Amino acid sequence: MSSPKRAARAVADLSAGTILAVVEIESPIERVFQAITTAEVAQWWGSPEVYQVTEWKADLRPGGEWLSVGKNASGEAFSVGGKVLEVDPPRLFVHTWKPAWENGHETTVRFSLEKVANGTRVTVRHEGFAGRPESCQGHSEGWERVLAWLGKHFLPAQPAEKPLKYVVFYESAPDFMTKVRALFPAHKARLDAFHARGELLWVGTFENPAEGSMAVFSSREAAEAFVRDDPFVTGGVVSRWTIRGWRESLA
Repeated sequence: MSSPKRAARAVADLSAGTILAVVEIESPIERVFQAITTAEVAQWWGSPEVYQVTEWKADLRPGGEWLSVGKNASGEAFSVGGKVLEVDPPRLFVHTWKPAWENGHETTVRFSLEKVANGTRVTVRHEGFAGRPESCQGHSEGWERVLAWLGKHFLPAQPAEKPLKYVVFYESAPDFMTKVRALFPAHKARLDAFHARGELLWVGTFENPAEGSMAVFSSREAAEAFVRDDPFVTGGVVSRWTIRGWRESLA
């Protein structure tokens, strides 16, 4: 099973204008190399709250061109491109880096991959920021995010989370038995109506009815609507009620 072996990290040498970033991933080196050198990049590079790559392509040979385009959190377009300098699958990918937002200032990115126990170490060396400390620091933070996204890309798929439901708990009033008989038909009719609409999923009482009852609803709105006009509540059968969110934890 694949999972990040070590958290992504990056450091910047602002005086030299160099960034070094690394992450270890429990996946074969060939598989990781594919993820950083093909259109698969668009599947993992980014997140909605920051920015996302929507297209990535490259002519994987020295002198070939590569291009990445995407959009930021506000929906504005961006692009980064350059030329391929070196390619040695599955261990090395070197290219120039010219972001459109920095007036085409060119730097160099070097991806080095090596086999380690149970996976692959990815090292990124980004050079060419001499005299531009703010850009160097910003790209350093960016590479830490990028390699974290790459590591997350290799996590096993998580099962879909079961939808949240809402449970109404009723506590019986001390004299509830004197009121139940008269109010039960109206209460039962209300239960049937909510059940018929698919809003009431389950209802039952505790082993000792004097302790109360509970019902499971498909939404908080349905639970609140039921309680608001339930004869057991308005008629004093219930002394106290609560609504709690509930999610199944077992398949």
